Amino acid sequence: MSSPFDEIERRLSRAQADAPDGVVGLELPEVFLGGLPAGLKDFAYRAEPVRGSRALALAEAWREEAVGVDRLGRLREALEARGGSAAPLWFAAPFEQDHPARVWLPAVQLEAAHGRCRLWVAGCRWRAPLGTLLGALSEAPESTPYPQILCRQGQRPGYVRWRRRAETALAEIARGGFHKVVLARELVVRGQRPFDPARLARVLECRFPSLHQIALDLGGEQLLAATPEYLLSLSGDALHCEALAGTAARDPDPARDERLGRALLDNPKIRHEHRWVVEALREVLAPRCALLEFPDAPRLMRLRGLQHLCTPIEGRLHTRVHPLDLVAALHPSPAVAGWPREAALDWLRAHEGLERGWYSGLFGRLGAADEASIDVVLRTIRISGTEARLNAGAGLVAGSDPGAEWEETELKLSGLIEALAEA
Repeated sequence: MSSPFDEIERRLSRAQADAPDGVVGLELPEVFLGGLPAGLKDFAYRAEPVRGSRALALAEAWREEAVGVDRLGRLREALEARGGSAAPLWFAAPFEQDHPARVWLPAVQLEAAHGRCRLWVAGCRWRAPLGTLLGALSEAPESTPYPQILCRQGQRPGYVRWRRRAETALAEIARGGFHKVVLARELVVRGQRPFDPARLARVLECRFPSLHQIALDLGGEQLLAATPEYLLSLSGDALHCEALAGTAARDPDPARDERLGRALLDNPKIRHEHRWVVEALREVLAPRCALLEFPDAPRLMRLRGLQHLCTPIEGRLHTRVHPLDLVAALHPSPAVAGWPREAALDWLRAHEGLERGWYSGLFGRLGAADEASIDVVLRTIRISGTEARLNAGAGLVAGSDPGAEWEETELKLSGLIEALAEA
């Protein structure tokens, strides 16, 4: 008797024989993707849980990489030389330009949205990863074990050094070197048992369902993130961006929570910081758009434990633009680097003393007809065995208090630490 895998394999093999580029899509109403399955290797995962949208990729049919200042331009040229793909492509880029950015076509990918599930295969090496995927989807999720005790192993930089760097940055701002810079830090913790990426992804989705969830197997470690920042959503000539800057805590008491949100909205220093992000996005998008709309004042993005100032931006492009060209123009934004961009980046290279890697990098998918959904990779966790490395940052502008900005990073890290304890 044939298995469900055998039947799906037969359907795909027949369809692939007639596909000139070897890419085949298949509707699978019998399959449900409710999160990142356990036990997978060489995976990439992106989800917007509140919208019921998830995508999972395994292995690669092909990959293009590029390094350097024009790495995204070279990736675009490589993709144009390859021609279009019927299946979505995946994209990832670390923060530093001397680290390779990549675009790849997965050998197997599954996308679920609006109650429907679609499977894509490409190339000739999809059978083994497809069998692994269908087997993993048929298994019930492991029950979450007891919460574990975490031990802080170290941080880069420590508080004293971070404060000195923040004071150096504020002195440079006072001299007119730049208006804003974002200073990042890394925290290393160790658990009592190995961290499981599938379990951690499930915990992050439950804790932060309105955030974009990211998981990427890097070989010796796995990257996970629950990011609040959408760099770009592009469909034809319609684009959506979000300016995100300004953070405050939440409070379980509704009245106190409302006061914290109102104080965030009314804080002149934080509104000033937020304005640089909005103005930077407008400077990039206005020459490229026939229509550009955003509200006069930011709104509150309320999350578990945190709230941010957020300004949504909608636009219509004059002419179609390759998504990677827009991404290169928009990133790194003042929300993750500073403003003006080059002055802030020069200062960070000289003074931050931290290789960010995937923190504040990029991750997303590129669809047909210049479609794209690209996230800024924030609130990152890299896990390897019982060790986890967490990253967060805070924006400095004139009037910033280094101690308060450090506490803001602690606030951002606290939600990740609570999630790790359950993974």
